[in-house]
Amino acid sequence: MEISATHSIDGSKNNAVRTAEMATENTVWTAEWDGSIRVRRLPLGNDIDVLEKKDKTTFVTTLLLVERRMWAALSDGSIRIYDPVSAVLLYEFKQHDGAVNCLTQVAGRVYSAGNDWKVFQWRLTPNKVPEYERLFFGHTNSVRALCGY
Repeated sequence: MEISATHSIDGSKNNAVRTAEMATENTVWTAEWDGSIRVRRLPLGNDIDVLEKKDKTTFVTTLLLVERRMWAALSDGSIRIYDPVSAVLLYEFKQHDGAVNCLTQVAGRVYSAGNDWKVFQWRLTPNKVPEYERLFFGHTNSVRALCGY
């Protein structure tokens, strides 16, 4: 089977994409190299909205759509949660002491892992900031990937 690209996202202006996540059936969110998040219309990738970066040194490491909310993990240890339709920031919280490298969802919980050698478990609560439930520690280096089962 041969696969051919039909569209590509413009990487000019030093805006290479770090990660991408489907938000709705016709939009994708991309974490840009410059720290911003772009909301793009599919299939062409045209910009709909640009969410400015948090500050000069912070960038988004990964994105994850969880129960109609877009989670963005940041290099300063924060996690932001947005409405994926309106792109409005709903919540921001910080539990990690270093960059959050990855996010995953398993059995109604979200897990975040980072450069602080820790994995945190979050319980989802409707219309509230997710609740920190548990810390998994003892890793001997940064946790760079999580895999749900």
